[in-house]
Amino acid sequence: MAEKNILGHQKILMAKIENEDDFYSSFSKRQETLYKKARDMIGKYDIDVGIITFPPSDNPFSFFHPTIDVVVDRFFSPYAQESENSCLNIAKTLIKIKEKQVELDSLKIIKETLTNETTDETGMEERWEQIK
Repeated sequence: MAEKNILGHQKILMAKIENEDDFYSSFSKRQETLYKKARDMIGKYDIDVGIITFPPSDNPFSFFHPTIDVVVDRFFSPYAQESENSCLNIAKTLIKIKEKQVELDSLKIIKETLTNETTDETGMEERWEQIK
């Protein structure tokens, strides 16, 4: 029996990307993935996150949750108790985020309803009940 030559998971060499278009494209894809992973972690674990990226252009990007002040304070004094004002700001921010998530979910339901239009009256009534 002949052995199969399977490449599998190959190691990618770390080298600077010389082609400028490929460089920008790769950076933007990796940055998008990094921000997505940060949002996922925030949703799952309710953590404070701060990310600053410096793209090849001169405009840095930043991502902080819940706010830049909270993340910086936590970075410089990780074991200090949070002030009452800081806790209130965090709570307000989290409430706004939850409200926006509910709005987004309801818009997704409406979009699904509109894309899956049916002529069946009972089906439409059920969908409107879901939206309400």
